[in-house]
Amino acid sequence: MADQMTGIQLDAKQSIWYLLTTLMPLVVEVDGVQSKGVWGPQLLHLAPGPHRLTVSWRLYWLVPVMKGTLDVTLYPGQVAPVRYKVRWFILLPGKLFVEAAA
Repeated sequence: MADQMTGIQLDAKQSIWYLLTTLMPLVVEVDGVQSKGVWGPQLLHLAPGPHRLTVSWRLYWLVPVMKGTLDVTLYPGQVAPVRYKVRWFILLPGKLFVEAAA
């Protein structure tokens, strides 16, 4: 019996007007542990249970901006589709939400 995959399918998107943000590093933090993220889709392999996901990006590679935080509970074999969107004004928090299942 193969183990089922459990995790978060994170899709980090920005508007075409914010093309410069793709040069800035995306920061993904899961349960207090930071890692480098990528713009676009990525799969975060996690154990079942509750997790706190925080996503932001670094303006000029230094200042974290548009931080979005979401609590997600994962069940065995579940892959939760989560989307992060950049806002129109840099001082606003980013939008981080679970997408509806198709």
